[in-house]
Parts: sequence; C-alpha cells; structure tokens
Amino acid sequence: MIEHSIDPARSVRPPHHRFPAWHAGVGVLCAIFAISALVACGGPKALTVQSQGLFPEGLEYDDGRDAFLITSLTQGQVHAVREGQTPELIVDDQDLVSAIGLRIDRERDLLFVCSSDPGVSAKTAPATQKQLAGLGVYDLNSGEKKKFIRLDALNDGAQFCNDIALGPKGALYVTNSFSPVVYKVDADLKASVLAEEPALAANGFGLNGIVMAGKQLLVAHSVAGSLHTVDPASGAMARVDLSDSIEHADGLVLLAPNRVAVAQNAINQVAVFESTDNWKTAKRVRVYDQGFSFPTTGVFANGKLFYLNGKLHELFGGNRNVPEFEIRELPLN
Repeated sequence: MIEHSIDPARSVRPPHHRFPAWHAGVGVLCAIFAISALVACGGPKALTVQSQGLFPEGLEYDDGRDAFLITSLTQGQVHAVREGQTPELIVDDQDLVSAIGLRIDRERDLLFVCSSDPGVSAKTAPATQKQLAGLGVYDLNSGEKKKFIRLDALNDGAQFCNDIALGPKGALYVTNSFSPVVYKVDADLKASVLAEEPALAANGFGLNGIVMAGKQLLVAHSVAGSLHTVDPASGAMARVDLSDSIEHADGLVLLAPNRVAVAQNAINQVAVFESTDNWKTAKRVRVYDQGFSFPTTGVFANGKLFYLNGKLHELFGGNRNVPEFEIRELPLN
C-alpha cells in the first residue's frame, strides 16, 4: 500500500505549465513513437537519475524539452533528465553555489533558480556560507544568464534562498529559509521585501515551499510544521489552522486552488491538504508514506504528480557518494 487514502485527490492542471497541443491524442502517439515515457505515456512509475553525488533539491518539468529539470546542491548546476539518458547540463553558473528551488516562466522563456550556500557545494566559500540568497535568471532554451539578483542585500541576518512561486503579470515570490522573509521580484526583475515576520524566525529551516493559490500565496514553515497565507499586495501573513502538523515541511505542489501537496522530507512522506474556506483552515486528506528517501519537492505535469527523492540526509550525514536519485510518480486516484 503506497499511501493512506482518506479522500481521492482531484487531478487539476496548475497554471504555470503549458501543455503541448498533441497531449489529448497522446495515447495514439505513444503507441507509435513512445514519446515521453514517464510523463505523457503513463510508463514507469519512477525515473532513476544516475549521477554520483549530484544531490538534487529542486524539480520542474520543461515541456519544451520534454524533460524534468533538477538542481544540484553539490555542483550548483541545473540538469535536464530523461528516462534512460545521462543528465544534460543546462545551466552552469559560478553564481550558483548550491542550486535550490527553480521555476519556469514559459511566457517569457525564462528559468529562475535560487542560489544559496549551506556549506556542501564544491563552490562553498566563507564569504557566501549562510550569507547568500541569490536568484539567477536564465534563458530557458540556451541557459544563458540574464541577471543575478542578490536578494540578501535586502535584509539582515542569515541567508538561504529556497523556493520560488510564479504569480500574475510575471511577478515572482521567493522564500528565505534562514530569515523570516518573503521577497517579491516584479516583471522588470526589481526585487523587494514583501513580508518579514520576526515571529517566524527559526533555528534552522523556517520558511520553505511556496505556491500561488488563487489570489494569495501559501508558504510552508519547516520547523513550525505550519502553513501560512501571504497577501501578494500587502505582505500580510496569517497562519492556516491545520488538522495535522506538517513537521519537516519542504516543497509545495498546488493540485487545485484549494488543495496542496506538501513534502515532509525527514519523515519520508507527502501529505495532501484541502481547504473549504479559502485557506483559513485545512484538513489533511491523504498521506503517501512509502518509497521515499528524503523527498524535497515535486511537480504537477500533464495531469500527473511527481516527487523527487533527493537523499539529502546522506549528504548532510557525510556520505557524498550516493550514485543515483529518483523522480517518483504518485497516484492521484
């Protein structure tokens, strides 16, 4: 039994992915061409990423490449991965010390990547360790750097750029896990502090995964095991009254405006929460708890939910020689 099912999850396409016109006829195409074995054809339930010591943290799906994109804590790079193929290097930028969360803006063909330095990268340096919260902006197709934004210049304290949400009109919202800050980066790539809440300061990872849910943001807090709404206009924050704690919360995946999946990395599970009152309260309706190895985040692509087994417990435990990592499909029915 791969999960405890309390209420079947509904399959809803998230707003930040564009899908190929041929997707409706994919069954016929797959029978002929075997296109997109994992995502579009309903093939294997897991994709193995074979790259020793890569330690991926972020996950996106690029329909233009028909590939997943993953980041690397140890190499500070972004790779495209496909079933049965060697990871393809997409972005290799010295400003990416540890590459963390990433987000595609298909309308502008841009790729945004969080850069931080938790001390485990080949690029780690005293000047950046726990002091870097950067946002790299890259051409999605070529990997060319367009801009690198030092978000850490906007606030004091320890720094860790973690996750990115794409909002209306090209706005981005970014979490800092070592300071209780949510940034806004507008369509012109001008950055500012949207919200700063001292009460959410944490000894360790605080604010983490972030998604746009309707007209507001949802942000997870790892240490507190909590979920918070953020008004993208005013920055006002409010805690969601949850039926169950989400300790070790990591990446969020929006399944519907009222339903979100939360990776709980250190306890090896993914929980799904649903709200019926615009995220004043939320009830846990499903738990997946089998087959994980430190799941960090996920992505909803072509009607399917995927999560990344980053195995970061091995890295932070001193084992840098893990040979492979997995992207797993989770059943929605």
